[in-house]
Amino acid sequence: MKYQQPYGTAENAPYINGNPATGTQGSIPPAAAFEQPLRELAALISNAGFTPSDSDLAQVTRAVRQGINFLTATAIGGNPNNLAASFTGGPPAIATYMPGLRLNVAIPANNTGPVSISIDGLPSHLIKRASGADLAADDLRGGMVAELVYDGTNFQLVNFQGFTSSTTNNNTFTVNIPYIADTGTVNAINAPFSPAITSLPAGLLILVKLANTLTGPSTIVVNAQPAKAITRVDSTPTQLNDAFIGEMCLLAYDGTKFQIVNQTGVPAIPTLIAPQTFWVNKNTGSDSNDGRAATVGGGHGPFATINRGVLETLKYNMNGYDQTINVANQTYNERVLLSETNGAGTVKLVGNTGTPDSVVIQAPSGRHAVFQTGGSYSMDGFKLIAGNPPSVSGDAMDCLDMDGGDMVMMNISFGTAQRSHMQVNFDAHLIVAYGTIKIAGNATQHIATSGSGVAQYGIAGGNWPFYTIPAGVNFEQFAESDSAGYMNIRFSSVTGSGNVSGPKYFCDLNGVIAAAGDENYLPGSSAGSTDRGGQYAGA
Repeated sequence: MKYQQPYGTAENAPYINGNPATGTQGSIPPAAAFEQPLRELAALISNAGFTPSDSDLAQVTRAVRQGINFLTATAIGGNPNNLAASFTGGPPAIATYMPGLRLNVAIPANNTGPVSISIDGLPSHLIKRASGADLAADDLRGGMVAELVYDGTNFQLVNFQGFTSSTTNNNTFTVNIPYIADTGTVNAINAPFSPAITSLPAGLLILVKLANTLTGPSTIVVNAQPAKAITRVDSTPTQLNDAFIGEMCLLAYDGTKFQIVNQTGVPAIPTLIAPQTFWVNKNTGSDSNDGRAATVGGGHGPFATINRGVLETLKYNMNGYDQTINVANQTYNERVLLSETNGAGTVKLVGNTGTPDSVVIQAPSGRHAVFQTGGSYSMDGFKLIAGNPPSVSGDAMDCLDMDGGDMVMMNISFGTAQRSHMQVNFDAHLIVAYGTIKIAGNATQHIATSGSGVAQYGIAGGNWPFYTIPAGVNFEQFAESDSAGYMNIRFSSVTGSGNVSGPKYFCDLNGVIAAAGDENYLPGSSAGSTDRGGQYAGA
């Protein structure tokens, strides 16, 4: 494909950007600048065996990965040492042999001596061993796929299977691997071999042409045998794009599960082209599901734990799109771990936004309910419990502990916590946004910032939360900021502020609390205090 310079310019002229401020006119691209690259990409896709589609934007990647350099050779005049081959993908034919040209050639019959091959009608060249020696009889065998690389003079046989000498035998063993085309659904391979495989001994090898691309944990049914899990080579469940539709997937049985033998490594992280949603349901879900549906059916179903949903989102470059995890009404006894997300976008955890008490995250003993170390997240519609009141030792810690990242919280009900309902540390950034914040349990502090952590109430100068405190609660301080922490607190309203016992605030070691009112603005039964450079700034 030739470079297409801007319309009306000299050959190979560069493109320039227009600038109205200087009166500079931008380049005018000719139609060929668009048409020719598109036609070449469409030809690449077609020659790789795919049908170009508007709905699939990964076809060029698949075409390059799958390769378009497969040829079936024929013996000219029936001579197995004089071969000719043409690309199975059709035109265009190659114009010349370039050093490094790599071909996969199906061989028609065993050779009987030195072999030459012509590709697409070009002159014939010898096929050599890597040592530079001519091929000996049976170096090429009928039905094998020979991998050839052009070195500038000859084709070298890369997958040479052995050597001969006066003292060394070149043995050939025939291994028959059962083959079948998959007749199953996504992530549920069905392999009805004929003759049937009636048992699954450890070490069994099978070859299956996939009917679908793997998108997550998968299973296989071999004839009438029970379904078996398929894993990657490191024994972890299969992931999106571990194997593709049409791929010849080689599987080995280890006595309990099948492993993908020809799985080449961790696939490139997929990039989102639209928002995506996952579901979690403790009662009906399973962490071996794909999380792609609220109910089980059609090869899809919810996860059982929130952490499994979070881990699934980390497999994607969000590319500016959000991912949502919808969590069903249940009590989830787990510590939710939120780590660094991939690409621009927010992972949104959504419970019951109307009745947050219906979706409970209750931390195991000695753990935070939600622990964040990085990434961009939001939580809407949850109740968080981190153990018993502060007087009970040896239990859990914070409802939310942030050691990094960004978090937006809305419609949250806070139960008891040994330490803080919300603890923001180490440059983390918390926004308590529009919605109802309910305080239903004791803690050492309701909110605390430390180590340059920042807590902000409201978004873009508005959307402040509504607080409700339905019964008596106790705090050592309602709000605390120390070690250069900062918080800016403003409520739309507070219902039940008289139910709060304890000091309103404490600022220490250059910690700052900026509130939308005077020293009586925050809930609490006694005045706040400052020490060692701490500041309280009221409106």
